[in-house]
Amino acid sequence: MDDTVGKGPRSSAGLRFAAFAVIFLALQAAWAALEGSPVWKTWMETLNVGAATAIINLLSPEADALADGTRIRAAGGGLNLLQGCDGAELLLLLTSAFLVAPISLKWRIIGWGLGLALAWLLNVGRLVALFYAWRADPGTFDLLHNYIGPVFLILVLCLYMNSVLALAAPRQGEDGAPA
Repeated sequence: MDDTVGKGPRSSAGLRFAAFAVIFLALQAAWAALEGSPVWKTWMETLNVGAATAIINLLSPEADALADGTRIRAAGGGLNLLQGCDGAELLLLLTSAFLVAPISLKWRIIGWGLGLALAWLLNVGRLVALFYAWRADPGTFDLLHNYIGPVFLILVLCLYMNSVLALAAPRQGEDGAPA
């Protein structure tokens, strides 16, 4: 009987993927349960709507945008942020990925912290872009909201994760020994 079955890199990757999926689903359920809580309101209203509104008013003071709960109100059209479109899934994906990544604790913490900041900045940028897209052309808004934005955000975060994994990999010298 072959005692190496289930002990190779492919098995390890499979276990990591399964753990990633379980962690992500658990975090999704927890986030859904937090709807309406102070944590949820801080994420939705302050960190997303408030930040996006401040940037909009900086870029276009004449828009006179107002953060109102989960809405950005402005003459000429605003935006309503709903759970599921709030970018929280980006944080949950990153958290799940860093919990199962085959890297040191130091790299997990650094990569995760910087990744959360990146995900938040990307999401606020997406909200600003959606605000302007809705005002300019609802068709562009739909394309940006449903397809381009999500794919772009996931792609950037995958590239980020890949970069962290590459940086965290043990270095080897010319003789193959760790440097």
